[in-house]
Amino acid sequence: MNSVAGSSNSVGLTGNWVRVPGIKSGNDAVRAAVFTNAYNANLAFPTNSLLTLPASNTAAGTTTNVWSPFGSARALTSPISFDSAGTYYFSYLMFAPNDGWGNWGSAVAGLLNGLPSNNTDSSKRALYFGWTYAGAPIIKLDSANLPVWEGGSYGAVGASTSSVATGNKSWFVVVRINTVATGNDSVRIKLFAPSGTIPTSDSAITWDATYSTPITGDWTHLAVQTEYNGLIDEIRGGLSYSGVAGFASATTLGAPSISGLVRKGNSSTISVSVNAPGFVRFFINGKRIPGCLKVATSGTSPNFTASCTWKPSVQGTRTFSASFTPADSTFLAADSSPSVFPISKRTNTR
Repeated sequence: MNSVAGSSNSVGLTGNWVRVPGIKSGNDAVRAAVFTNAYNANLAFPTNSLLTLPASNTAAGTTTNVWSPFGSARALTSPISFDSAGTYYFSYLMFAPNDGWGNWGSAVAGLLNGLPSNNTDSSKRALYFGWTYAGAPIIKLDSANLPVWEGGSYGAVGASTSSVATGNKSWFVVVRINTVATGNDSVRIKLFAPSGTIPTSDSAITWDATYSTPITGDWTHLAVQTEYNGLIDEIRGGLSYSGVAGFASATTLGAPSISGLVRKGNSSTISVSVNAPGFVRFFINGKRIPGCLKVATSGTSPNFTASCTWKPSVQGTRTFSASFTPADSTFLAADSSPSVFPISKRTNTR
């Protein structure tokens, strides 16, 4: 994101990235967008994660060492309600290098329950999680118009750790949020070094910090806040740990459907729905359907379809099925359940 913010390709977000109005220590306004820098070469995922950095991933600028907060937010397509039970996951890469003078930077992500109307509007709340001047992983619930290190105390602080992982690389941050209808909601955070491995299940994680408190209302925005040389990239959110951690997720492949009456010698279209991009192969009675061997999906996540038009060469009741090969390595291959359709005799002669 550059100084004018704007939109970007994404899933689950809508509209443009916009500045979060705010102010630091009473006189330094939050700047227009997330601060940019030249540390992309230090970004890395843990060794056993399937997530990778795009080949074209570059910083939007190279200005460094600016002691002003930067904050941006973008609306969630579906707000997260803290008034009903749910489990949500986030992950991102975080890097805040030490300049040799004992300085590093602040880099947190989080949620807002709305945008402040101006720099001094303290009516909106922020739930931030990441690494900041506490020198440790933190979770904090406070006013959205303030830098994360100002205002009230941190909700939870983990053990002290460096702002960069081993080898001068980024941390991989995983966050789990559990919401409840009544009582304490909980937020947990864990930092992983790229030289290590991450558990395949979040039940095996020993969390760095846990914050429990009642939180209410709909939280409408994803937010990012940094200062100095803090960098955040590759933000992911979802309902499953495997999705944000970079492990292969189960694919949901529907049974084949055919609209209308199917007749021998007449063109018919067979379709399936799937929750990931990739390619579909269609079968009739276990044999491949000619011309339907590698049908690309269309649509947007998580609603994709694959359709193929062919002419049945036989009549009678037949069983149809499909197999799916993912284009995204974080999804598994899948076979559909069967569908049975009658194929009527042709209505014309050759």
